[in-house]
Amino acid sequence: MTMKHDPDSLPPTEPIDALTHDFIEAVGEFGKELGLAHPGAARLFAYLILSDRALSQEELSQRLDLSRGHTSESLRMLLANGFIRKSWIKGTRKEHYEAEKDLWRVTAGVLLGKFKRQMSTVSQRFEDILKAAKALQSSENPPDTRRRARLLVDRVKRMRGLVQAARKLLEGVQLLINQHH
Repeated sequence: MTMKHDPDSLPPTEPIDALTHDFIEAVGEFGKELGLAHPGAARLFAYLILSDRALSQEELSQRLDLSRGHTSESLRMLLANGFIRKSWIKGTRKEHYEAEKDLWRVTAGVLLGKFKRQMSTVSQRFEDILKAAKALQSSENPPDTRRRARLLVDRVKRMRGLVQAARKLLEGVQLLINQHH
């Protein structure tokens, strides 16, 4: 990503500019790990973290050299996930954006949400497997199939219990995060 130089900041040859660029790129990579759909969204978030004031969509688009469409889509996604919030500046009708200050809560919330969705998916698969394996336990199937189906049902039930325990653990972690941050 090419960042356009902000006229209010230091000249682009300053070491701080290189460090700022590295920070924005590192947050972009971290955002991919969090599952942010748009690579530029995490970089946009990083830019807002470093900003000492709320910025408009136009300013963000210009400073990060992003298209208006990409900037708009990234802002919508970041708003929806709680990474940023709208900020109103007196005397202007443009919407401005700033990074959420409680980065721990936001990041933990995204990660927990991701794990919950994954557990929901695997839970549904376990239920489907369990239903099909129980049907294979009928007397119309060969003894070896029935034996293997009973074993499969037992193991799936154990895994289902593990997933349910993990889900409860995540709910507890979410409560702690909400209480302390």
